[in-house]
Amino acid sequence: NTSTGTITALIGAQISVSNTNASGVVGTATALSIPALVNAGTITTAYGLKIGDVAGAGTNYSIYTGLGLVRFGDVMLPAQAPTASAPAYVKGGIYFDTTLNKLRVGGATAWETITSA
Repeated sequence: NTSTGTITALIGAQISVSNTNASGVVGTATALSIPALVNAGTITTAYGLKIGDVAGAGTNYSIYTGLGLVRFGDVMLPAQAPTASAPAYVKGGIYFDTTLNKLRVGGATAWETITSA
C-alpha cells in the first residue's frame, strides 16, 4: 500500500481448486504442489518452503490453517531454548528445554514439562 488510504484486506497471491459440478469427480485436488528439489551438484542447505519473519501486527501467524489434518513427512523440530530463555508462554505452544532436556507444552497458565513414565 503506497497510498494514504485504508485497505481492508491485502492478499499477495490466492490459489484455489474448484469442482463446482455436483456430479463431478476429482481423484486428488492439490491447490499448491512443490515438486522435489533436483540437484546434480552440491547444495549446502535446501528449503522446500521458507517463510521469513511474520511480525509487526497485533497478532502474527507464519502458517495458519483451517480444518484438515496437518502431516509432516519427517521429524518435527520445535524451537529449542534453555529454561532461562524460554520463549514467551503460549497456551498450546511447544518448545524443547535444553536445560531440562525435556519437551515443554503451554498448559492452562504456564509451561508444563512432559516427562516419561
